[in-house]
Amino acid sequence: MLGVFLHHPRWNDRILAAGLFDSTVDELSRLDELPDQTLHPIFLGFITSVVSYAGITGKNRRRLLDETVLASDGSHAAGFAEAVARFLR
Repeated sequence: MLGVFLHHPRWNDRILAAGLFDSTVDELSRLDELPDQTLHPIFLGFITSVVSYAGITGKNRRRLLDETVLASDGSHAAGFAEAVARFLR
């Protein structure tokens, strides 16, 4: 299901509050199970967008950042750093 969403990820604060935020955090533990590995940078870019623009609390922003960097024993930290660099460019 995540793969379908990532082809054109759209979100807003209402959708995040209705469960997308928690689902996003939960999905980090399953990111390696995505059959299409090319979706990893898209998912990490989506997280970068949420962290940057969402009207979430500072606590939730920190939670998402922490969970992203620590997921799968840190195996996505470098990919997340690359997503942030792409975002800033």
